[in-house]
Amino acid sequence: MMILRHANSNQFARFTSTSPLSSIPHEPTITLASNCIRDYFGPTVQLVADALISRKGGSTLLQIIATIETKAYISVHRSDERHEIMRLGKLRASTLNSKSNNGDRPTHASVRASLLTMIQHSIVIVKERTTTSVSIKKGNHTGSKSKTVHTYEIDTDRARLFPRYPRLVEFVKKALDETAATLVETLLVQGRARTVQAIVLTVEQLQQQQQDVNENNDQSSTRSDHRYTSRQSVLETFLRLTRGGFLELVPVVKDMDKEDDEEEAELTEESLGFTNTTVKTETTGDGTHNNDDDDEDPAVVSLLRNGPYKNIPAKAIWRVNINMFHEQLRAVSLGWLVAERYNHKIQSSGSIVTAALKFAAAQRYGNAIMKTSSKNSDGSSNDDNNTSSAVPISDFEAIHNFSIEKILKYLPKAVIQNYEKREGGVVLNIHKTLVELSHVHDPVVVEQVEVAPGQPAHSKFQIQTRRLVEYLRDRIVHQIISDSHGEIAARIIPVLRMHGFMESDQVAESAMVPAKDTRELLHRLYRDRYIDLFNVNQGKQHNPNSMIYLWGYSRPRCTRNAADNVCIALCNIRLRRQHEVEVGKDWIERAREAENELENENELDKLMFSRFCQGLERLDNAAIQLDETLMVLNDY
Repeated sequence: MMILRHANSNQFARFTSTSPLSSIPHEPTITLASNCIRDYFGPTVQLVADALISRKGGSTLLQIIATIETKAYISVHRSDERHEIMRLGKLRASTLNSKSNNGDRPTHASVRASLLTMIQHSIVIVKERTTTSVSIKKGNHTGSKSKTVHTYEIDTDRARLFPRYPRLVEFVKKALDETAATLVETLLVQGRARTVQAIVLTVEQLQQQQQDVNENNDQSSTRSDHRYTSRQSVLETFLRLTRGGFLELVPVVKDMDKEDDEEEAELTEESLGFTNTTVKTETTGDGTHNNDDDDEDPAVVSLLRNGPYKNIPAKAIWRVNINMFHEQLRAVSLGWLVAERYNHKIQSSGSIVTAALKFAAAQRYGNAIMKTSSKNSDGSSNDDNNTSSAVPISDFEAIHNFSIEKILKYLPKAVIQNYEKREGGVVLNIHKTLVELSHVHDPVVVEQVEVAPGQPAHSKFQIQTRRLVEYLRDRIVHQIISDSHGEIAARIIPVLRMHGFMESDQVAESAMVPAKDTRELLHRLYRDRYIDLFNVNQGKQHNPNSMIYLWGYSRPRCTRNAADNVCIALCNIRLRRQHEVEVGKDWIERAREAENELENENELDKLMFSRFCQGLERLDNAAIQLDETLMVLNDY
């Protein structure tokens, strides 16, 4: 029989989820990003991230530490009343574990380690700024001295993507294979890694998975593979991922020299130990040591020097290309949308749209990776840390315009076999399908940009991605308004979107709703920032009785408002789950120790543990659905 700890205390007491620099109210996306950073890296990293967010721009290491020391801790002594409030808050938080306690002031070394962690996972961007100072010496001689200052900027959009990583791994597993999923998962966990390091870690992870499978099946495997066998399969998968654009190169940041940056070097010598060696470890993506790749695994290095792998630089730094994954997920989502709308009269229309969008993603990201690696064989670059290895956006036609022959390899085999059975062959029938799709308008799907009469293989088409995404977002906004305000309010939004600014009586007539109910719903929608209000004064005097009130709809504003509401809901769901885990940590510890110890369970314990697990599963499902909605509203 298990006895819960703190049985007499309130299990639903307040728990700490913010840092001393978290401001309330906050932007929903920033609040969600801060919560994700705390959940994955702890409160100290969250505090440094909030310090970067509060400064709004590039900050040096000295400025970050000064912000934390002045705003987060020294300011609490400005008044006795506030000091007493903070003291009581620390007392309430003292019952929690040390991981969630914000009372301890972080050291300078922990601030530096937090920065390294966020740089490793591409949350913080390092930029260089050169300043020149003029000094006057004796004898009227002047001299100038230049120094390089490293500034740090935070990318909050990247920080809120951590809960989406399992979805990316599952997508690669379905699209490619288990080895590719393990490699992507390894890079997501590491943040960034060099070529040899990523391959070695993936091989070790695959071997561990195989051992777990053998132990579960009670099998003893005494066979040892040749050292090249597993490494070569991982290398082949690595090459496929780089050519496909799923991995991207990370430019190396220059080492911080003591003479170049006196401010940072002085701070380093006093308290941080911020030497060239540690910075080199930071920039190379290795969190533990800074040895050369040749000393890590000679088998992998020898494979990289021969065959098709010799174009992959051994010392390059890689990370997962999140933009490519979003392009792939968008292609699948828009394909489902087109299939839902038109597959009943235009067969395989969704598969063709998905294939065309995947081809566009490969044109934008896939062909640039190996070109960059061939230019920088050592993986070094002087560009910004946020530099993308994509094709320039100015070459829009080369990315988005496609002919039929180019998308054939992205089509499913079943679709190609179905078109082969028809009269005229694959190219002619796909051409007919695309022409039929170019004639539909709700929503617009395809535009034929080049017509080649009698030569369907030379015709070029373009997917109307922006219109499809707008249509999909409008459906999401319609569902959100329908759930929160009712069907009649959801009916008013399309009326305003179609006709522009209208008076309330005109809206009531078009929506076939009584004028009184319409005015009430319009005010509710305006209060929740889904619609706009424009006042037209008929005279020089501002008389409310003589004004004309026009109601309008702005798609960008409404979509942004819906995305903010989804961020708030997702953050609340995450806080609820973290609170449930904190309350039920005894259940979790008991489940971990169940295999080692025999416990006297009764039916009530089993029922309560089952309900606890079921509640966590429901919260996880709700978070996944909200994150998918947010991905459509923000990242497509």
